[in-house]
Amino acid sequence: MYGMGKLVMDRFSAYAGKRFRMSAEGRELFENLAAEPGAFMMLGSHLGHFEMVGYMMPSPRPIKVLVYAGETATVMQNRSRMFAATQIEMVPVKEDLSHLFILNNALADGEIVSLPADRPFGSHKVFRLPFLGADANFPQGPFILAAQREVPVLVAFAIKENRSTYHIVMRRLEIPQEGTSAQRAKALAVSYVSICSPMGNAAKEGVAYAFDFRQVIAFVEKHRQEAPFALGIADNIGYFTPEEGKNLLMEDGCLSAAGLMEHMAQCSAVRVGYYNKFILKLPVKIGYIGQFRKLKIARLPKAGETLETTIYLKEEVYNITMVDAEVRIGDEVIATASLKSAVKDD
Repeated sequence: MYGMGKLVMDRFSAYAGKRFRMSAEGRELFENLAAEPGAFMMLGSHLGHFEMVGYMMPSPRPIKVLVYAGETATVMQNRSRMFAATQIEMVPVKEDLSHLFILNNALADGEIVSLPADRPFGSHKVFRLPFLGADANFPQGPFILAAQREVPVLVAFAIKENRSTYHIVMRRLEIPQEGTSAQRAKALAVSYVSICSPMGNAAKEGVAYAFDFRQVIAFVEKHRQEAPFALGIADNIGYFTPEEGKNLLMEDGCLSAAGLMEHMAQCSAVRVGYYNKFILKLPVKIGYIGQFRKLKIARLPKAGETLETTIYLKEEVYNITMVDAEVRIGDEVIATASLKSAVKDD
C-alpha cells in the first residue's frame, strides 16, 4: 500500500511541475513506429505507473489513450494539461462502449492508440490466463482489436527505480499469422501475460496490495456468515456451491435471486474486511449494502453447481466502496451487478 501511495504522490508531484528522470529500454521500438505513418497500439499494465509513460515520453504524432472517466474533475483537468504537452488525447471509458468505436476508427485512420490490457473495464468478455501463480481475467477487447486490425503492438511499463527516476520498458508483441482472429487474439493475450509476469517483482513499488490467500482463508473461517446464511466464499477462494437444505435462500432446487444478491454482497464484504484488517491494520468493522444497481440474472444456479465470483473495484471514497460483481458457472456468466457498500465508523 505504501508503494502505491508513492505512485499517487508522484502523479500530483508531476501536476505541480516536478520533473522525473527517465531511463528507457526499448524506446527505439516506439520511436521507429511513430516515425512511420501507419497505425499501432501500445498496451499498458497496472504493474508500475503506466500513466507516467505519457507524461515523460513526447510523441511526434498524436496518441489516443483510453482512460478511466471516474476520476475527480481536478485530476482529469491536470491529466489533460500534462498529456497535451506530449500530444496525447484522452478517450474516457463510456458505459455505451462508444470509446471502442473511437479507438477502432483511430486505428483505421492510421493513428496511435494506447490502453491498459489488464483491466476488463466492466466487460464480461475475458481471457482467463495464469498470472503470478493464479488465474486472472484479461479483457479480450484490446487483443481482438489488434488481431482484427493487424497493427503492430507494443507493451509499455513505467517502473519506479527510486524517488526521482522511472525506468520505461517497451516490448514488441508479434501478431500471429495463422488462425482465426479470435485465436490470434488469444495468442496475443498469452504473449502479453508472458511479458507482464516477469515485471511483477520489478514493479513491486507499484502494487497496491496482494492477497495472501492463507490469510484470506483464515479470515473467512473466522468471520464468515453462519449456516444457513453462509452464501459467500466457501471451500476455495472465490468459489461457492449452493446446497439444498443448507442455504436459507434456496427455492425449488436453485439459489434464488435474493440468494445471488446476498452471495455477491458477501464476496464484496470479504475484500473490504481483508483490506481493513491486513492492509490498514484496523479491526473488522460492520458493513452495510447501500445500493444494488444494474442487476442482471441470466439464470439461477442449481444446487451443486459451483459459482466463481469476481469482484471488480470501481471506486473507494472514505468508507464507501463501489464494485462490480460477476458470477460465473464455468464459462457462462449467469449474473452481474453493481454494488455500493459502506463501513460503519467507530
